[in-house]
Amino acid sequence: MLVIIVAVISPIIYDLGVGVVLGLVALTVALCGLGVWVIFRSTPAEIRFIPGPQGLPSQRVPRLAVFTLVPGAIVGATVLGLVGLPLGWVLVMVALAFFPAGFLASRYDARVTKLDRDLAVFLRVVGTTATAIGTTVSEALGRIDLRSMANLAPAIRRLHLRLLAGATPELCWDRLVTECGSELIRRSVRIFLDGVRMGGEPEEVGARASLLAMKTNFLREKRKLTTRTFAWLTIALHATVTFLLTFVIAVVSAFGDLIQKVGLPDMAGQSNINLTTFFSLSFHNMHLLETLMGPVVVALAIVNALAPQLADGGYPYRIFFHLSITLAASGVNLIVSPLLANAIMGSIPGF
Repeated sequence: MLVIIVAVISPIIYDLGVGVVLGLVALTVALCGLGVWVIFRSTPAEIRFIPGPQGLPSQRVPRLAVFTLVPGAIVGATVLGLVGLPLGWVLVMVALAFFPAGFLASRYDARVTKLDRDLAVFLRVVGTTATAIGTTVSEALGRIDLRSMANLAPAIRRLHLRLLAGATPELCWDRLVTECGSELIRRSVRIFLDGVRMGGEPEEVGARASLLAMKTNFLREKRKLTTRTFAWLTIALHATVTFLLTFVIAVVSAFGDLIQKVGLPDMAGQSNINLTTFFSLSFHNMHLLETLMGPVVVALAIVNALAPQLADGGYPYRIFFHLSITLAASGVNLIVSPLLANAIMGSIPGF
């Protein structure tokens, strides 16, 4: 924030030159990038989703939306920019194109999170049931009560039907993992099946695998307590910073245009003194700042969308949800700020 204000005010007080202005702008973007890099290095890395186009429609649709809407939005933004549409409207349209992909990715992320929460209960119950009635895991699947694991119940029913149909158990369990799309489910199920196959008691093996899933979910929830607040705080700060940046530049630019048109008569009334010289103000670099404002706002939108995604570590394509919000906020600020600046300048008597 301080760097942005200095970058805007300093060229007005004194002509710093193009090099210093470019340096201040580059410093602003570099500091934001440094913050994202620190978040990336400090947050724990975790693979939560199984890559690949397989799975249920809820797993395929977000990927399809990203691969279709995002390239189309980029091409459309380029065309609109070449046509001459203002950057603010271009960013709003790109945000509208990104939002469906980000929304679908967020829903898929929430769905997998709910499946992971039911995993610990499922493994413990199926292991206990198999040991209690002295049967195999496949038969125990038909004896368990699925009401305590409502999110995972449809996938378990499909697994049980495949096993009853005589399909290979290994392929049936692999299909369950693929449909769920969760790396935690893949690891926990593999631990459970390998332990039972090697002669372990299903109840004991299920308890161990359930403990892994439960502790992982517990750590994720602790992480989300911080990252969820951080995400919305970052978006709010981005909207505030971009508004201040665009509004201050718009006000200063409008003030410079007006003050250069007004002359201050001297005491003898013989000549006019240029107000720019009288107040020792310099507006030589305002055009450069206005030109650089667009790229800086776009860079801030990208950086502030990356920060929550890296901190939370959810579904990778969910970044387009945050990016749609930051781009929309940036576009609205670019549209509204000049209108507010002109309204303020127009309300001053004598101008």
